[in-house]
Order: sequence, then C-alpha cells, then structure tokens
Amino acid sequence: TNSAGVSESDVATLTVLALPDLPTIDQQPDDKSLLVGETLELNVGIIPTTEKIFFQWYFEGTAIVGANSSNLTIENVSIEHSGSYWVEISNVTGLVRSETADVRVTMDAAPLRPVDYEFAPKILSNPQPRNLAPGDALNLTVVADGLPLPTYLWFHNQAPLDEQQAATLAIDKSVSENAGEYFVVVRNIHGIAVSDPVTVSVKEKTVETSPVDQNSGDVTDLNTGSPADNVEDKQDITKDEGQKPDDQQQADKTATDDAQSSNKTSGSALSPNVLLIWVSLFLALRVCRQLSINFALKSKRFS
Repeated sequence: TNSAGVSESDVATLTVLALPDLPTIDQQPDDKSLLVGETLELNVGIIPTTEKIFFQWYFEGTAIVGANSSNLTIENVSIEHSGSYWVEISNVTGLVRSETADVRVTMDAAPLRPVDYEFAPKILSNPQPRNLAPGDALNLTVVADGLPLPTYLWFHNQAPLDEQQAATLAIDKSVSENAGEYFVVVRNIHGIAVSDPVTVSVKEKTVETSPVDQNSGDVTDLNTGSPADNVEDKQDITKDEGQKPDDQQQADKTATDDAQSSNKTSGSALSPNVLLIWVSLFLALRVCRQLSINFALKSKRFS
C-alpha cells in the first residue's frame, strides 16, 4: 500500500520437504585372504532408495581414486594391498560408514585356515627301511598332519603294537624277532591314514677276513701212510660225503621248503587298499569288543 492505493500480490505457496533418511547398509564387506596375483573384490549392500547415493572406498584411511560404486575391484593384488578397507555412503542428509574389511595377501600357496578348521589325517613322510644288527636301536618315524591332532598305532607283520602309539616307533635293542614288515595307522575323528609298509632286517654283520698266502710258511708232510692206503682213505671219505643219512637229508629238505615259504610270504605284501580295509576291520572289531565288555559289566552290575 501507499498514498495512491492498495495492490495485492499473487498468493505464494511454501512447501517444506522432509530430508530423506540416511542410507541403510544391509550387507557389510567381508574379510579376504588372497594370494599374490589374484583379484580383490569387496561389496557393500544398501536398502534401495529413490534418492541419489554416493560411494567412496578407503584403504588405510586414504580415499581410493575412482572407487565410487558399491563394488570395489582390484586386479593382480600384491603384498602392499594388505590392510583395512571400508566405504562411506552418503546422500543429501549425511553419510554412514561401513564396517572395516581386513584383507591379507600372502606369497604362501597354502590358503589361510580359519581357527576352527579341521581335517582328516594325511601322511607327509613315510618311514624308511632299516638294515640292523642284533643290539642296534630300531627307530621308525612317520610325519603326519591332521586336526584334531591324530593318534598313532604301529603294526608289525599285521599285528598291532599297543605299546607303540607315537609318531616314532622306538626299540632300544633290536633282536631277530623284530625283523619284518612295519606300518602305522594315523587317525582322528575325521578319518584314518595308513603309511606305506616298510621292511626291517636284523642280521649278524659278516666279518671280512684277509686271504692267506698258501705259498708262505713251513710245509709239513702229513702223508705218513703208503700211497695205496692214502687212495683208499680218500675214496672212503668221498663215499661218506656223497651218502648223507636220511635224517640229514630230511632236515635239508625242510630247511629248503621253509626258505621257499618265507620268500613267498615276504613277496606278497598287501596293497595299500587291501591294507586300509584290513586295518579298518581291525579297528572296528576292537571297538565292538570294548562295547561288549562295557555291556557285560553293566549287566553284571544291574543283576
């Protein structure tokens, strides 16, 4: 208004718009364990919205140039890419920050194992054959891996050695009865592993003697009889040597048969698959026997 009159303006409408909610993260980036040369991929998930959303990834507190989406991809990683990663997500209202993702890049070909990782036993190094003399110490060692830590049971000629339940079989002084075939069964709750059979021999060491020079020393003539007597004596000796008594011939035959039987037995080593089946049956029978004993004791207690 003024002295000349009154004039009205057009009606103006004021609209107050509420600010949108901050972005909401529904999937955090995960920790990663990589080998040198592999590709790193980190992802973050948000609840969809119609508002404009901005992303910015960070590595050890420094913004990564060009990393402005919900996914972060780095190819051919190196040791220097190990560290902490996170992403900031913003809109007109403000910003939120994701949880930190720890990334490890190693040169080792073996992937990093979780703390609670468990696996069945496996043989890393088999025991080696031994050639011993009586009285020598016998030591056979197997190297195995497994989680939980496995137990060991050694076998000698397919018979279990209950007193040998360590990674190393140890006998202070070996005797001839210790010769034969050995293997070890390694087991935990996830399975069993059987080492390769190994042969141990226990034999007296041969003593080498120097040859005697027959042309040296004194010569004594022990031929005191007549030439004819000497010829008869030699013929009698040859005859006696050619005709062995029946008992001696039978003993020689028995020794030959035993040697042939021993060679057949030693040459028929069990294959690994058959050996594994045999050991599994043996362990199952041992468990059944223990269960039967426990059942009998309980029955006796209740009666």
